[in-house]
Amino acid sequence: HKRLESLCHKYGHSLFTFGSSSKKRPFRVILGRLFSGQLLDMQEFDVKDYMPIQKFGGLKRESVLGSKPLLVFQGTAFESDERLKRTKSLLIDFFGGPTPEKVMLDGIDNVVVCSTFDTPATGNAAAASTEMP
Repeated sequence: HKRLESLCHKYGHSLFTFGSSSKKRPFRVILGRLFSGQLLDMQEFDVKDYMPIQKFGGLKRESVLGSKPLLVFQGTAFESDERLKRTKSLLIDFFGGPTPEKVMLDGIDNVVVCSTFDTPATGNAAAASTEMP
């Protein structure tokens, strides 16, 4: 991870994304962040049933430069499971930015929905799904 840290330092970034696909590990996306120039955390996501944004119906308007998506986290596991708490924090860092004082509903052009499927008896997350159109 030292090489990764040096690349992020060289370009002045504290967040990174890496996508790869191999026979052994097909369709993976890795998100990570650094703190004080050192790797804080990194998570690998398996991409399944990928669909490009052009395949989604609805309005065909362009995103506004500088806009950020609305983030929705569904499921109690994002508050109770430590791994999913870190995932939520990482995704908020990636897609967040400054917190606006007001939100114009007409300005929301993308939504990122992250869902967990809680088991009825225990409330524990059986699986986590992240949809990013």
